[in-house]
Amino acid sequence: MGDDAGVVRAFQQAFCCSLPLYCPGRYAVRLRATGNGRLTPDSLVEAPREDQLYVFGGNQVRAMGHAVEELAFQSAGGELIVLFPDLDAFLPLRDRYAQLAKKPCRVRVWAPGTPPKRCSKIDFVVSVHPRLAKYRLFLFSGADHSALVCCKQLGRGKGNGEPEGLACQERYVGFCSFDPYVVESVRWRFNLLSCGLEKLVRRWEGFFPLPTPPLRAIDDFVKSQSTLGIGDFGGLS
Repeated sequence: MGDDAGVVRAFQQAFCCSLPLYCPGRYAVRLRATGNGRLTPDSLVEAPREDQLYVFGGNQVRAMGHAVEELAFQSAGGELIVLFPDLDAFLPLRDRYAQLAKKPCRVRVWAPGTPPKRCSKIDFVVSVHPRLAKYRLFLFSGADHSALVCCKQLGRGKGNGEPEGLACQERYVGFCSFDPYVVESVRWRFNLLSCGLEKLVRRWEGFFPLPTPPLRAIDDFVKSQSTLGIGDFGGLS
């Protein structure tokens, strides 16, 4: 499946080049487990390392997705799977994905809505279970490159207990991986979800259970980094 170290370098290079396209922020929050099993902020990092948990800004997740797409462009062929919240989020990338689909690459876009025209080579999965709306997935499985970005959106509650608009504080917990076994495991299980069965969705969530770290602790940690402005964290407001 190719040189894993080379894939990591290619991803990190593409990620660093993609960040300016999406946000000025350069840092994510790496998480670590404490003695009681809880997750706590550990450090700010510029480039995420594989198979470790982080809290990202929404635009940082988009930049990582862009990096996965770049690996697909560089590959001799494979399958790209991307989960969007809706097809409106896909439309700005339609031409880019159409170019990918012209390669020996199968492109599968998961998003509720009506598939746009002039995308005949792209496979749209529009019957997306509502439970998947909080996830973002960018997965490429190829003969020479394998990459995965899997994140769960973190909600933020108002003082009265009502959910705050997600656009106000778009944050995600997740990881990236370049292990072909991990990528193939996620790809196989995720493709089963196209049937929309609740039981399969729950099993998929259980296979890769992403935690929900306390956002207040994340906020306090970022603010404590006196040498960095809040805008440095993934472009968050």
